Amino acid sequence: MNILLIEDTESVFSTWQDQLEANGHEVHIATTPEKALTVFRERNWDIIVLDGCIGGHEFNCLPVLKEIRKSFSGPIVAASSDEELRASMMIQGCTHESPKPYVLAELRGIIDFELSKPS
Repeated sequence: MNILLIEDTESVFSTWQDQLEANGHEVHIATTPEKALTVFRERNWDIIVLDGCIGGHEFNCLPVLKEIRKSFSGPIVAASSDEELRASMMIQGCTHESPKPYVLAELRGIIDFELSKPS
């Protein structure tokens, strides 16, 4: 699966990337809102994980989410330790939510579900 991780904390995305790639998935990282939209447009994605605060401490993911949702109908995981932000992200188009730091477990479940779908 092609997975886009939109996450700015290196210790977080490197752990997720290592574990997902060890299971045979292709993982790409975007660490800013601008980079997220650029990388998003470069290929077809199976799953996107979206950090609620990209490149800082502000809740700045909603414009990125709205732009991605214009052309992507697949699963998007709202990843944030802030419950209210995750709820807003779900309203704006995320299909799954996961409180940090538990995103990897949620992501594995989504991957298993997506892989089990008939093609």
